[in-house]
Amino acid sequence: MDGAIGEVRRLLASVVGSEIVDSLEDDQLFFNHGVVDSLHLVEIIEGFRSDLGVAVAGQDLSPENFGSISGMARFLKSRR
Repeated sequence: MDGAIGEVRRLLASVVGSEIVDSLEDDQLFFNHGVVDSLHLVEIIEGFRSDLGVAVAGQDLSPENFGSISGMARFLKSRR
């Protein structure tokens, strides 16, 4: 598994649970499926900062960056 994909999957699992994350494809848009809500997003953003060392600004919060596992992995790689 790609390093950034694995990191995002671990972070997401800590927020919504590993059973849910294990059922997601990397490109699946999880907001459309009710997997992630706005409160989860706050936890994910905090996890990016505290666990992954990447700050997330308001303009970074787009469906392209935070709508799927692969989108979050691309964002993570672009900030490192």
